[in-house]
Amino acid sequence: IAAGQGEQAEAELDQVLQRSPMWLEGHQQLAQLRSLLGKREQAFGSIERAIAAYPQAAGLWQALFELLILAEDYSALDAALLRARAAGVAANSLATYRFIAAAEHGPAEMADALLQTEGAQAIPPVWRIRHYLRTGRASEALPFIDTELGGPRAVDAWPYAATAWQLTG
Repeated sequence: IAAGQGEQAEAELDQVLQRSPMWLEGHQQLAQLRSLLGKREQAFGSIERAIAAYPQAAGLWQALFELLILAEDYSALDAALLRARAAGVAANSLATYRFIAAAEHGPAEMADALLQTEGAQAIPPVWRIRHYLRTGRASEALPFIDTELGGPRAVDAWPYAATAWQLTG
């Protein structure tokens, strides 16, 4: 890539992933490389190929979900979650991603219902904060913001803190 041979890097990484389809970081790198090369429509090709070969491998699905979140393609995340569930991936391993899809893509009522489930404590606070701010409930976001500001992910919480404080006076 650094030598200006992005196409060759893409081809070689894809070949490696054909031999090692469970190499999750490799799928993520290839998706990012393809996006950088202007091939966004092909970005998820290797992970989709691996999922077709190993449809019950939860790690592959999780890697796909993370890539879709990075791409901010929440409707595709929602569709991928349905496919994962149909493939037999355990519902409890999908809970956080179901919340993210509902919170970012709608409906808000579904996201609220998912916050009441047993697995809700696993939902990363930043996603709760985003949901509360998006739905006009800044005061409900404040406790999560306070917790995040005191932890290692404070840098991620500051923009939300500023917004919530402005909204709540």
